[in-house]
Amino acid sequence: MTNYELVVNGLDNAWRKEYGCGCAPRVPTPRTANTSVSLLGWSDEGQLEHHLLIDAGGGVGESLLENPALQEFPRLDGVLLTHWHADHVGELFRIAVGFARSRKRRDLPLRAVPLWLREGSRRWLERQQPGVLNLLEVRSSLEFEPVGKLLEPVALEREDLTITPVTLNHSSADLLPPHGTEPLPCCAGFILETGSHKTALLWDVDASNLWLEAPALEQREAFERLRHCDVLFIDTNTWTYSRDPGGTPASHISFALVQRFARALEPKITYLTHLSGHEDAEGEGFGWTNETWQLEATQAWRAAGLTGEVRVPHIGERIALELKPI
Repeated sequence: MTNYELVVNGLDNAWRKEYGCGCAPRVPTPRTANTSVSLLGWSDEGQLEHHLLIDAGGGVGESLLENPALQEFPRLDGVLLTHWHADHVGELFRIAVGFARSRKRRDLPLRAVPLWLREGSRRWLERQQPGVLNLLEVRSSLEFEPVGKLLEPVALEREDLTITPVTLNHSSADLLPPHGTEPLPCCAGFILETGSHKTALLWDVDASNLWLEAPALEQREAFERLRHCDVLFIDTNTWTYSRDPGGTPASHISFALVQRFARALEPKITYLTHLSGHEDAEGEGFGWTNETWQLEATQAWRAAGLTGEVRVPHIGERIALELKPI
């Protein structure tokens, strides 16, 4: 039986450190990284059998290099992308090239690493970074399903792990077709299921994703699959800001909206990720350190009477996924 764990590679938003901000360092360590996790699968004998990387933005390459498990057992068996934005793909080329070069030096067989992404993101990367797609075995979802739909599970060839993409709204990542006016959705979250354990990865969610609180009939299946997760990672870009003065939903969600979604989804542990606060006003999230985020979020969580636990993770944090054979 494989024993799985998630390792946090990063939790910061697109602008990890804002030039001219003048605020205190966001984290007590000298390094930050964009939002990403690695899913590691271990044998009972302690051998690393599987490494799936989910998003590869700035600083993620350093997180992989500093991970003791990946130093001892360097491998990369697949990559999943939520969408094409630079803070989620910016180091993918570096990681893929470095991995291939290191295997060649050790006389190990070379093979293209599978890459899963939605079709809209594939088209964007084809324009923006065609070299990345040439390095990887692209497995596009070949669809433009609207928000709140479950997609076909990612092909993994692993009997004890299922990863199901779910469509999300992240408006600035959507694709405007050459001859059309309606943007084509490009963003996904993921539901990771290992027997009795369920983790949901919902980062880069914009403030129009109110189906996570009150789904329409066609969104009900995805909503029910997301409910009662053991672990929920969710976009928490700001403390309160969620709409511009004209009323247009922001491209990320606030902690105020996270609380509403958590009340509906009822996860056991909620991990706050994609942290920033720079869109907030002074005094309500602007420039907060991760320590302040943890303190304020815990107090607000308890005051709201929400069940479960809320946490701000750190780079390198390991989250064991309780496994039982399917």
